[in-house]
Amino acid sequence: MDYPSNDGIAEMRILSPKDYDKYMDYMGESKSYGIVGYCVSMAAPAAWCFYIFIPQNNEALLYVGAICAVLGAVSIIRCRRLFAQATDLVDDFHRHRTKKREEDEKDMRDKINQISESDALAAGRAINSGNFENISNSVINFAPLSNATISNQVGVSEEALNEAFDTLRGFVAASGSEEAASQLKQLQKAVEDGADKSAVARAWTGLVAALPSVTSMAKAADAIMKVFT
Repeated sequence: MDYPSNDGIAEMRILSPKDYDKYMDYMGESKSYGIVGYCVSMAAPAAWCFYIFIPQNNEALLYVGAICAVLGAVSIIRCRRLFAQATDLVDDFHRHRTKKREEDEKDMRDKINQISESDALAAGRAINSGNFENISNSVINFAPLSNATISNQVGVSEEALNEAFDTLRGFVAASGSEEAASQLKQLQKAVEDGADKSAVARAWTGLVAALPSVTSMAKAADAIMKVFT
């Protein structure tokens, strides 16, 4: 059995205070029983050795050795059970946390799958105007494109690009994905810089990787892809 280091015990503070106290109790008792079990178990062969090698035939040593062997075995079994209870407590926590994360991700997917492109555009414009509720901080205070001169080089107007970013902003905000918000900022910066279409392509690929369902915003996606194709 490998008991956690001090750093490992500190990490267990992710548990609730009640479960953390249980964990520490289990680990403490497990160590105590382990030490007692080891010491008492070692006393058993010592008693039998004395019985064999000491000239006086002292049968009491046989009984002492047997009692020590039994007590040692019981202590070690108890030690292992307490250790298993402590690790089960942590395993249950991780299972529940994983299940909760999966449920949250499913809820997010269901939520954003119900958003139409017009709803996303309205949400993005609301963010720009400062009228927002329950929106991730990472997508608030997005400014409109500061430089859309790249639109002169492709078949996309400045208005269409701003509308595309408003739509993407609203969609990403609804998803609550911090990673997607970060990728969207990089995409906007790449479009504003305008010098390197490959940078726009990479930023768009990053956004799609972070939030694949963003491609359902067909009009916005088409406008962005025209920038680098």
